[in-house]
Amino acid sequence: MKKDLTKKKGKGKWIALGIIAVVALLIGYVVFSASRAVKAVKENMDKIQTGTVSTRTLTKSVGATGTIKSIDKEDLSVALANIDISEINVEVGDEVKKGQLLAVFDTTDIEESLADAEESLENAEKQSKLSTNGANRTLSDTKRAADFTIDSAQTSMDNAKESYDDSVKQLQDLKDQNNSNYAAMESELAKSQSLTEEANAQKKTVDKKTKALTEAKTAYTLLVAAMDPAVVAEAEARGWDGEEEADIKAAFDAVSEAEKALNKAAKKLTELSEKAATAAKNYEYYYSLCASANAQIQALEKTTKSLKEAYDTSVKAYDNTVANQQSAVATAKDSVTANSITQSTATKTYEKAVETYEDQLKDGKLYSPIDGIVTAVNYEAGDTYQAGALITVQDTSEFIIEAFITEYDIADVKKGQKVLIKTDATGDEQMEGEVTFVSPTAEASMGTTTASYRIKISINNPSDRLRLDMNASLSIIIDQHENAMTVPYNAIAKDDEGKYFVVKMDPTTFETETIYVEAIMESNYYTEIKSDKLKDGDTLQILDKGDMVNIWDLMMGGDVY
Repeated sequence: MKKDLTKKKGKGKWIALGIIAVVALLIGYVVFSASRAVKAVKENMDKIQTGTVSTRTLTKSVGATGTIKSIDKEDLSVALANIDISEINVEVGDEVKKGQLLAVFDTTDIEESLADAEESLENAEKQSKLSTNGANRTLSDTKRAADFTIDSAQTSMDNAKESYDDSVKQLQDLKDQNNSNYAAMESELAKSQSLTEEANAQKKTVDKKTKALTEAKTAYTLLVAAMDPAVVAEAEARGWDGEEEADIKAAFDAVSEAEKALNKAAKKLTELSEKAATAAKNYEYYYSLCASANAQIQALEKTTKSLKEAYDTSVKAYDNTVANQQSAVATAKDSVTANSITQSTATKTYEKAVETYEDQLKDGKLYSPIDGIVTAVNYEAGDTYQAGALITVQDTSEFIIEAFITEYDIADVKKGQKVLIKTDATGDEQMEGEVTFVSPTAEASMGTTTASYRIKISINNPSDRLRLDMNASLSIIIDQHENAMTVPYNAIAKDDEGKYFVVKMDPTTFETETIYVEAIMESNYYTEIKSDKLKDGDTLQILDKGDMVNIWDLMMGGDVY
């Protein structure tokens, strides 16, 4: 079965026509609404506040009101009271020079008091000189006596020291010699004992040799007993050299050898006995020396101890003498000092009186310390001056301005900052100045609990219409930026995140666009911003909510609010 394509084509045609009709209606509505919105915006332009982006020199300043002051003000007074004024030589408005005589006081009483004080001072100086000389003489005598006494004590101590040192040396020498003698005695004793032992041993050897000789002689005697003595004598003379005499010769030789051995042993015994005797004698000699030395040592030790005690006593005596004499000298010095203080105090009292009266005499004439104008005269000739400013002189060759800055702004004010100045007397003429002083502490409260700080400002181009105590309007330049992109202060706001933004508006279509910017510096009327989406001449909607018109509501046909 074939589809009816003709019916389908007809149906699609009607749908297309319907869509075109709807689109046409929508376009017509938009055009109608837009024209209506534009018309509404134009009719309410007086209720839409706008501003423009502009490049300018932006200045941030602190405003204040100050007072014209002289560069120097002198309230002249004198350190006198209850004194009559003889002359007043100036009036208010007079010009005066530095050093010019302004007023004269009656100083008759002061002059008389000065004469009395000078006389008292002269007498006090004479008395001081006499008293000082006496105290110095006493000090000099005390020093001489102290030196002599100390020297004597030093000599006694030195002598005692020398005697003690000599005794110590003598005692040591004696001990050293005794030790040497004792060593020699010990040596001789040991030698004597050793030699005696050797002699005793040698005595035994001699006894043996004697016995051997006796035995040899006995044997020889037995052999020759039967022989004729003459034959024996002849044989002995020739030494029994016959062949048949061998036995007798041996006996004879044995006797001869025994005699030689005995003689040798006896000789050695004699030598040992003599040496032992000599050693014993030497021992006795050294023993006697040591015994004598020990007695001398004991006596000398007692002497040395006594000399040591005498020396120690002399040292203490010397120390006491030095201390006593130094104390005496110190006391004499203290007397000199005390006398000097006493006399100086008395003298200074009169000197001070003289100085006071001389100063009062100088105050008896009042001179101007500066060039200037007399702005106040508070006494007349014949009045009795009590206290306070007698005459006020001010140097008006230059003016300065004094002002007070509140604690809210003082942190921004610095020495050297430029100041713009206006006064009622100078009208629209604007002068320039510079901050020359900023007080580090609050000096006035200006009738409130807010602390205020004094500042001073020099005037660079003062007008000849300025006068003392005039009021001056001040603008202290805190910061200044050249070629700054600025917007009206009420055309910039912060969103909930603290970001700054402006609302740019097309002046032809009235379309708006929110643009975020960087805020640089704010002045009283403009805020410097930074943005690459804005340029000079761009229109911005003022964001003061009390006067703002909702552009979208206007375009949607709503009411203006």
